[in-house]
Amino acid sequence: MREGGSSLARLKAIFESVVFARHIFGMENLDECVRSRRCLGVTRSTDPKNTKQAPPLLVVHVKALHYILAEDPDPWNRAFCGMALFCIYAGGRWNDVQHCQSRQWDTDYSGVVRFVECSTATHKTCRSLSLKHSFLPLAAPASGVGAGNWAIEWKQVRALLEMDDLGRFPMLPAPDDDGKPTVSSSEAGNWLKMSLNQHSMVHGVPESLEYTSHSFKATSFSYLKKMGCSFDNRMALGYHADSIRMALRYSRDGAL
Repeated sequence: MREGGSSLARLKAIFESVVFARHIFGMENLDECVRSRRCLGVTRSTDPKNTKQAPPLLVVHVKALHYILAEDPDPWNRAFCGMALFCIYAGGRWNDVQHCQSRQWDTDYSGVVRFVECSTATHKTCRSLSLKHSFLPLAAPASGVGAGNWAIEWKQVRALLEMDDLGRFPMLPAPDDDGKPTVSSSEAGNWLKMSLNQHSMVHGVPESLEYTSHSFKATSFSYLKKMGCSFDNRMALGYHADSIRMALRYSRDGAL
């Protein structure tokens, strides 16, 4: 099977089935196979592999998201770009933000939105000991690399689409007739590349790289590393239980 090109996952599943049958059903005649180092070795790869990670967005592409949010005639494209900017500036994962259960437009004394604050109980570290049974706060400043106040523009388009009730909808519901499914991480990555590529054809912006929804969080931590932000501050801003691993993972292009 290995010579025929079968995946290591398939080979490992077969070996685990043999081990299960030996110990659960008492099939002693499988001992030789279970103890065989050759059978175990065929399920493992000795070839080193470089982990493929989503690249952070270039500043020109973040500015493109600002422009689409402000100028695009399609309100769904604007809503998506507002969601993307929130993920970038809040340092949040797409799925974490999708599960937000509360949202607050934090204004100054004159009523102008200055921060967007959300909280979610469903996030990657929700089962860790230090964050168990607690809501994860997410906060993003209303000003970014683009001109204008993106938070006000996002608030307006959410009101236009009548989807700001988080009791009925996720943070970004899918634009279909029923409104039941949500926009998944993979769909968000495809939507991002489609939006940026369309923008590049009109305004001459470089085409998008191999971006995915994970690029949103990678972007903020790439910028933080480049400006000299400390590991401790990146840990606090990253909402991670393992601070060192988070700081290295999301600042990989600034490891020097």
